[in-house]
Amino acid sequence: MSTAMKNPSLPPRAGVFLAPERSSIPREQPKATTASPIVFSWNDFLCPVAWILHHRPATAAELDATARLDRRIVDLLVFARSLGPVYVICDSSAASIEDLCAAWFPLCARLFSTRATQQHIRLVCAAGPISSTWHGQILDCIIRGHRKGASITIFGHKSLRDGCIAVADHYAIDLLPRFKMIQANSASRPTAEDVLRRLEVVRENIALVADFHSPIDSTLSL
Repeated sequence: MSTAMKNPSLPPRAGVFLAPERSSIPREQPKATTASPIVFSWNDFLCPVAWILHHRPATAAELDATARLDRRIVDLLVFARSLGPVYVICDSSAASIEDLCAAWFPLCARLFSTRATQQHIRLVCAAGPISSTWHGQILDCIIRGHRKGASITIFGHKSLRDGCIAVADHYAIDLLPRFKMIQANSASRPTAEDVLRRLEVVRENIALVADFHSPIDSTLSL
C-alpha cells in the first residue's frame, strides 16, 4: 500500500498498512470515495493461521491443500477488488504475516507486495493488543474514507462483529453505515480444507452480499 499509518514501534513494510493505536489516528481523514469497502479477517477466516502455527502442514495432502488455498485467497481478493476497495485485517504484526506468507502462501505474498494492487487491496496489521475497541477503530478509519451512510461488507469472526457494535455508538442514526456482517461459525482452528470450503461459498455469494441494499447480520456455518 502506498500510504502507511506509522507507529513508532514497527516500521512500515511494502504493501502493509499499519493499524494505528488511538493516539496515532491521523487528524486529517482521507478524501471520501463512493465505492463501498469490503473487509476480511485474515486470521482463521481467509487463512488458517492457528492451524498452521500449531500443526505445521507436512503430508502431501496438507501441502496440496495449502497451495490450493493460496490460489483461492488471491482469486477471492482480486475478485472482491472488482466490487470495491478491499481491506484485510490481520490480528498480528506485519512481520508475522510476511513470514507466514513467505513460508506457505507465496502468491499472497506477491499480491500484498505488488505496487499495482497496493492501492486497492490493503493489509491492516496489528501493532498492539487486539480487542473489539481496536477492531472498531480500524473499521472507523475505513468508514471515514468513504461517503457518509455508505455500506461496508465484512467477512470475519465475532471480534469484527463486536467492532461493528463498538463503532456504531459513534454515529448518528442517519449517518450510520449499513453494516453487512457475515460472521464465521467454525472451529477455533479451521484446517486448510475447512477454509477452502468456506472461501468457495464466499466467492459464490460475495457479489450478492456487496450489492445488497440493507444491513446484514448473518452467520456462515462453514
